[in-house]
Amino acid sequence: MIRKMLFASLFVLATAPANACSLCIAHALGAALHGIGAQTLHSHETVLAISYLQFDKSNGTDMPGITEKEKFNQTSIDFSTGITHRLMITGSIPFVNKSVTAVGSPKETNHGLADISLGAAYQLPPSPGGKFLTAFSLDVKLPTGSNNAVDGSGALRDQHIQLGTGSVDFVAGATVTMEGSKPGDIWFAGLKGRRNGSNDRGYHYGDVYFYNLGLLRPVGHGAAAVIEFNGRIADKDTMEDGTKDPNTGGLVGYLSLTYRKNLGSSMGLIATLQEPVLTKLYGYQKEGAYYGLTLTRVF
Repeated sequence: MIRKMLFASLFVLATAPANACSLCIAHALGAALHGIGAQTLHSHETVLAISYLQFDKSNGTDMPGITEKEKFNQTSIDFSTGITHRLMITGSIPFVNKSVTAVGSPKETNHGLADISLGAAYQLPPSPGGKFLTAFSLDVKLPTGSNNAVDGSGALRDQHIQLGTGSVDFVAGATVTMEGSKPGDIWFAGLKGRRNGSNDRGYHYGDVYFYNLGLLRPVGHGAAAVIEFNGRIADKDTMEDGTKDPNTGGLVGYLSLTYRKNLGSSMGLIATLQEPVLTKLYGYQKEGAYYGLTLTRVF
């Protein structure tokens, strides 16, 4: 029953918000890499999405009393494809436009292709008449974004203005979906861990854990609202000289509100607002809100 309910509205559920990261997108999960809970597509079904997200963050620097602010915008082409009724592959091709402004310094900007992500999810066979679905996933982020940009004088630009992290990273996780007591309600929860690699200069973004708990409820014809708590626990970054960056890592929790709308027989629209409500970050860090908009189509 729950699989039929999920698949009937899958185009509305195709993507989920990412978690804004520590002054870059290094800790984020691509917008189409995980959906609502443990659902998968039927064999040969494909969801294609165009996603836009933006957020900003302030951060301390290695200069006492000097802070910097990043504005991050990303447009991505995302997809999910059912290989079998239980196995699904996913991918995200992001293009970013980012700027970093430090107090007393000119604004730095960079834009272009960022790091592509590919992954797979496998759903365990549900019990007959059961209300639970469980799935496991494994994703890899490839170093396709430039990590060696230099300024006008030929000096290497700061790591946080680079388009990619320069590393191969892996994300493994488990998700659970439960049919609610009210018709159409879907409860979902997940836990993911991300193991980040190091770039060729030795910079290593801190490894991170993500967790979430949420509820989807139909609202009107062909629409659904989602309320969700997203958490992130990240280690500090390790810089090129082997020391830890004191203004990275820590704990942050977000309250997320999402509206998902059926635009026709195969189209869907997803709008998301994600606001930090719980923070315990190292050094000086100030998280901003996340805004996302996604247009999906089922093939």
